[in-house]
Amino acid sequence: MRLISWNIDSLNAALTGTSPRAEMTRGVLKNLH
Repeated sequence: MRLISWNIDSLNAALTGTSPRAEMTRGVLKNLH
């Protein structure tokens, strides 16, 4: 999954926040794993 690895840094920045979008992204990552 090269795409996920490529986006991991930007996702980490979003995940450190508490915005609804960050929580949604976190849920998507759980589903991918």
